[in-house]
Amino acid sequence: MKKIAFAITGILLIACSSNSPEEIIDCSFSDLAIEVMAVKFEDCGHTNGEITVVATGGTEPYTYSLNDALPQNIPIFKNLVTGFYDIMIKDVHGCSVMTSTLIGSKETLTAHVEIIPSGCGTDKGTITTLANHGKEPYKYQLGENSPYQDSPFFEGLLSGEYSVWIGDANDCLIGIFFYVPTGISFDETISPIISTTCATAACHGGTQPPDFRVFDNIQNNAARIKELTQSRVMPREGSLTAEEINLIACWVDDGAPDN
Repeated sequence: MKKIAFAITGILLIACSSNSPEEIIDCSFSDLAIEVMAVKFEDCGHTNGEITVVATGGTEPYTYSLNDALPQNIPIFKNLVTGFYDIMIKDVHGCSVMTSTLIGSKETLTAHVEIIPSGCGTDKGTITTLANHGKEPYKYQLGENSPYQDSPFFEGLLSGEYSVWIGDANDCLIGIFFYVPTGISFDETISPIISTTCATAACHGGTQPPDFRVFDNIQNNAARIKELTQSRVMPREGSLTAEEINLIACWVDDGAPDN
């Protein structure tokens, strides 16, 4: 079964050491970059997908490789099935840069997932996959390595990033990437903790900025709050229980939503 339904492009610089024996190059200072310029989607059940990339910076000539295959001298990859691909280029000094993209299907198979949160540190998360516009029967797979199943329901999930794959009778395939949240509520859980221990008159509620009586200030500093509470630097007066520290971390990991 072949994979994916939409394309994501990006640029990612990766430092590396030089392979050139004549000259020592510090690749951490290289301006080598790669960008996916075009993705041709595949017809269901065929191998006619294409990826075109453009390299800049570094020192030419470049070599291009797809999913750790042997490198080639041209920036076009053809005869590809639906799937997730890693593309790496190297310049003449051996400096490298990598990006990732997806090739999807041209067909109209669509799907989405309904998610029930996992809870903080528990595996109560569930997803239900809803597929449309394909040819039944559908098959469902959680991640890329588990077996396909007939049921669109998956349970026992911890909080985190997942993918689910749906295939139809025409060998069309769609992949969905999603995050199972913990579901910790700011209003019900996090706000009382911060109001009691941090947004006080002697700290972030009066004398020390930022003012944690304002939600935007809390949200904008969420990662820092997680870091300081886990190291027990925050709050400055009093202390948090281990459960409160974990709840803050779970809420931050969910993206610090206003919920």
